[in-house]
Amino acid sequence: MKESAIETIRKIKENYINHRSAFVPGAQLLNILVEFGANPADINEMKDISEQLFNDPTLSFRRSRNGRFCYDLENECCYRTEFQPF
Repeated sequence: MKESAIETIRKIKENYINHRSAFVPGAQLLNILVEFGANPADINEMKDISEQLFNDPTLSFRRSRNGRFCYDLENECCYRTEFQPF
């Protein structure tokens, strides 16, 4: 029987408490997001958007973009309101 997202999150939290760090593999995170109602097609779009990020000056292996976002739950959308440089 497949583990529920809540149980998976509980184990991640327990691991963090015990080891002060936690790694969540992408496939596991995808399963959690889908169980909470995310659309897999939308997640694939996020992958494309992530390829357009700037190099992170603090960690050479990471790319990111800082900013403020508005999460409009009523209209089921999210958008950037303000860019914030490092």
